[in-house]
Amino acid sequence: MPLTERTARLAGILGYVTIAAMVLLAVLSAWIMWQPDIVYQVLLGSSAARTLGWPAQAGLLTIGATTFVAAEWTLWQMWRLFRRYARHEAFTAACAAAIRRVGYGLIALGCLSLISDPTLTVLASIGHENGSMVVSFSSNDVGLLLCGGLLWLIGQVMAEAARQAEDLRAII
Repeated sequence: MPLTERTARLAGILGYVTIAAMVLLAVLSAWIMWQPDIVYQVLLGSSAARTLGWPAQAGLLTIGATTFVAAEWTLWQMWRLFRRYARHEAFTAACAAAIRRVGYGLIALGCLSLISDPTLTVLASIGHENGSMVVSFSSNDVGLLLCGGLLWLIGQVMAEAARQAEDLRAII
């Protein structure tokens, strides 16, 4: 059963939006890596410029690079799925696998966020003049984990439906 032209067109548009998001993420990540003191100012709300020490910069770079790779991979999987839908491909094992991979990516991003946000705050507060810091967890992290799990499950169900449809076609 092919997708409607409207759905395929929307998928194509979302594919372009996904590519734009990938480029924007790359540009913003490069800018943050070029100016790591911005992270300190954003995390701690300090207007005073401060140079982060080498260990803190290495930690920020490692966390930032890991999160960047996970986010870009997830967006790339979304783009691949949108491209399939734009070509009127749906309800196939390949689409189900793409949905599962997007779910894996969202789960990874949720786990990374749970780990990286407090770690970034600790790294940015090293040597902070007040000697205090606030570490918190966001409901966005839980939302990413739940959405990732939901997409993974939908991908599993679609894969099973595609297998059953293939079995039915073989019988007929």
